[in-house]
Amino acid sequence: MLGPEFMTALAPALRLAEAAGVLSLATDLAMGQPLEHGLRTAMLALRTAQAMGLPQDDQVTVFYTGLLHFAGCTAESEIDANSTAIAKATNALAAAQSDLASYIGGLKL
Repeated sequence: MLGPEFMTALAPALRLAEAAGVLSLATDLAMGQPLEHGLRTAMLALRTAQAMGLPQDDQVTVFYTGLLHFAGCTAESEIDANSTAIAKATNALAAAQSDLASYIGGLKL
């Protein structure tokens, strides 16, 4: 049996974004979301963070948060969608979207 020292010579190292992407795709499937839902969320969040001029470290955090926003939420998605916590998060997201729309509306593009 080959040890880990042989594996690194045969395959490149797995990047964090690749591992998180696989988890995101699996979560999309388990939640009944369209494929790459998490990736689209991550890219939209990243572009928004860039437009807001957030520092690079914050942009990375925003990307991974968007990519993994449903990670681990694979069981009983219909029931979870009706929970109080999800309702509160949805209200907070709606408020943030409204704030973001106001911010973007004030940008000179």
